[in-house]
Amino acid sequence: MWFPTLFLPFLTTLLILCFGIGLFLLSGIFNLKRSPLSVWEKILFAFALSQSFLIFGMQIIGHRGFSFNIFSLTLLIGVGSALCFGVFSLLSRFTSSRDSSDTPKEEPPLSFNRHQTIVFVALILATFLIKTVYLHNTIIPTATDLGHHLYWAKAISESGELPYYAEQNIVTVDGAIQVTEPEPISDFIIGEHLTLAALQIYSQANYFGAFPILFLFLINILSLLALATLSFYLVRGISRSSFASHIWNGENAFLLTLLFFGPLYSLASPQAKFVSGGVIGNTFGNLFIPLILLCFYRALRNRDSRFLGLGLLFTFTLAYIHHLSTFILLFVLTAIILIHLLLHVKSLSTVLRTWFSLLAKPLPLAILTFAILFFFFVAMPTYIENSAIDTAVGTPTKTTRTGLTLLQIANSSGSVRLALALMGVLFLSFLIRSKHYAQSFLLGWTAILLVMTLRPDLLFVDIPSSRIGAYLSFPLGISAVLFLLAFFAYWQKKHLALPKVIMLGSFVAIFIFALSEGSLDNGATLLETSKAEPLVATMHASQYLSNHTSTDDRIIKDHNFIVGDAWIKLFFMRGYSYPFSRAYFNRYETNPDREQCTLAMISTPNTKDGDRCFQRTGVNFVMVESSRDTAQFNSSKKFSKIYASRYVTIYQKNY
Repeated sequence: MWFPTLFLPFLTTLLILCFGIGLFLLSGIFNLKRSPLSVWEKILFAFALSQSFLIFGMQIIGHRGFSFNIFSLTLLIGVGSALCFGVFSLLSRFTSSRDSSDTPKEEPPLSFNRHQTIVFVALILATFLIKTVYLHNTIIPTATDLGHHLYWAKAISESGELPYYAEQNIVTVDGAIQVTEPEPISDFIIGEHLTLAALQIYSQANYFGAFPILFLFLINILSLLALATLSFYLVRGISRSSFASHIWNGENAFLLTLLFFGPLYSLASPQAKFVSGGVIGNTFGNLFIPLILLCFYRALRNRDSRFLGLGLLFTFTLAYIHHLSTFILLFVLTAIILIHLLLHVKSLSTVLRTWFSLLAKPLPLAILTFAILFFFFVAMPTYIENSAIDTAVGTPTKTTRTGLTLLQIANSSGSVRLALALMGVLFLSFLIRSKHYAQSFLLGWTAILLVMTLRPDLLFVDIPSSRIGAYLSFPLGISAVLFLLAFFAYWQKKHLALPKVIMLGSFVAIFIFALSEGSLDNGATLLETSKAEPLVATMHASQYLSNHTSTDDRIIKDHNFIVGDAWIKLFFMRGYSYPFSRAYFNRYETNPDREQCTLAMISTPNTKDGDRCFQRTGVNFVMVESSRDTAQFNSSKKFSKIYASRYVTIYQKNY
């Protein structure tokens, strides 16, 4: 009975909050019975619209002084969604996709035949199987990033208020050690946490349970469908008479993309590893970036300003979810615009006039007006308020930000995908005279991320190169899909010598190569054992200490060896940096200006420096891993052991 009792409330809440709201709003923009949307687009747009509604709606009522609870959220959903539906419906009447006589004829949406349906089902099942095998050992709450994020989500659902992103730090000022007042943090953005908080408020799900990972898993699956749908339209947008139509079609592109991002390369970053790690912002970004590109592409190709309005809304939503994804997206959109204008130098006025006519429609203008008003009069993203952009722009300052080599890109994105993608870029380059929007989108997306990854200094990007490289796998994968389809479609159409032998042999060779490399990549990412037992010990020790301390006490714990230590703060809810933490050792070595007290209070507590740090910070409890950091405390009369287990030991400082 536990399954329906615990899971059904969460599932019902998930369907309503993450799909029901968006589907209702989407019906105000499109006539869903006769819309140009495939079933996957309806699902994707419904989810993204739901996120937009919750993120902006909850901020509006939060800044107006309303407390977050079931009543206020229900009122927001009922009144707010009805108001938005009415506005969308009214604007859509004046935002017809049939305004112009030269508007392209609407193409039929995605539709599989019987064989393609079987392949699709097989790919989806294989994707779920591989990701589930990986996540069954990682779904327990051990991930550091997820622990950090859920602290803020829990703060929202418990306090009923928007959080103030701040933390206390240990610093040395004029030789004196002190604990600062809470200082603003720019790494966290409100949109990462509001939906999780809303899901918990309605379902009463436990933050220490599986629901956060399940939510991220859902986003990851949706991102795969977004990429596959984008591939579908990009291939359909390049009609070539020299290709065999039964191979060169959008449905095959959809399935091949699903293969490259589903069963193959499905675990390492930015796939299931981001899900298990609780990298919420990046996981959202991996969905919104291809979805935004899909909206803009369909708006330009079909000259339908309704898609442009959705693209603008989702771009604005992403800005309140994840700053790095927004930063990457702006570069990608700029590159796409520049490439398309370069390909149409002789007809710039016509291109610009077309774009302006799309933007000047009621729905896009209304979205832009809302964005401006919200930005200036409701809430700016915290990274803008705290000037975090300054840390991302400029000459790379560290060796980890000076770019990756092609070998490193091949290792992170897969050598098969990289090789095929580079061939795909060459293939698209030969189509320059065709001047397709599909060509501009894919060339711009791939080229700018390659430059940002290989030579970030050329664009004054000061961001860890490995983080940018994680975004590169998506355009590389789609470029690889286009090349494979073009290769086989060309051979089939031309009927060259032994075409069937060449096609079959080439396909088998490429598939085996990709399958072996993708499977090895998956195998290297799988965890051998579960961390459940030491995690339970960490939680039990944290619960004990939270019951036997007050807000006047200060605690330090170790991040190097205690399993799931980032989740300890959720038992106290006394501040983001409570308890203090001994960080990874190399961070003290590579940054001599970093405070040393969190290192000394655990590594050398009985020295003069260690004792001075305890006195100045007021720390009076220490949590360490039982097999590594107990000797220095057991041998000292300055500490008393008050809790001990196989994995965690707690000491109290004797002042």
